[in-house]
Amino acid sequence: MCDSDKKEGNVQNDILPSQLFQARMKSHDVIQEHLKQIITVGSATLVLTVSFLKDIIGAKGSFVAWGFLLPFSWVILGIGILVGVIGISLLVNNLDKADTELGRDRKYPKAFAVSSTLIVRMFVLIGIWAFGLGMLSLGVFGARNYHLFLEKEIGGYRIISETQAVETAKKQMPSSDMFVHLTSVKLLNGSPKIPGSMLIWHIQFITQGKTTDTSPLQPIIRDFIVDAFTGETKADN
Repeated sequence: MCDSDKKEGNVQNDILPSQLFQARMKSHDVIQEHLKQIITVGSATLVLTVSFLKDIIGAKGSFVAWGFLLPFSWVILGIGILVGVIGISLLVNNLDKADTELGRDRKYPKAFAVSSTLIVRMFVLIGIWAFGLGMLSLGVFGARNYHLFLEKEIGGYRIISETQAVETAKKQMPSSDMFVHLTSVKLLNGSPKIPGSMLIWHIQFITQGKTTDTSPLQPIIRDFIVDAFTGETKADN
């Protein structure tokens, strides 16, 4: 082999590890930036949702749907933040670790492994997946309960007591009925019979009236639902 061939081979041997190292350093910077964003955004989301959830939902908190998604997203985001912090530490600690796979090839000297080690890849992937799953869970919870965030209580609820609910329902009785006995009054979640309702009163009482114009007076069970916010009343039987 002539001297020129040796020199050309040495140049190639020097260029490949150098290019590989530069590419891996760029990869290292990108991954580190991703982990920093996961820590920053995840922490802010966690703090804001925990701190201001009560102010957003208010008294309607006990009527949310799929409420398990909220604590689940908090736990997953917390895991993502912890894994992100550990992942950045591992990136720094493994920055100058030699690439053993490349080192086995006698043609080229060793190159720095940077973020190519298995343990670093595991923590990076776990951090990204945890952050994504946590944000997705929070998004699904918000979408499922969007009405709690959008529908504001202007002037408060109109029907705030059992007595008010019963009196409102009585106004919907047929004029020929005579009130006899109150059976039950319950405050429940919204009803599809009143679109957009969040809290409704379910009232059941017995009246004495006629089923037809010629029939004698007899006991009749009356069921009504009353929207606690608007006072809208519908028969539930």
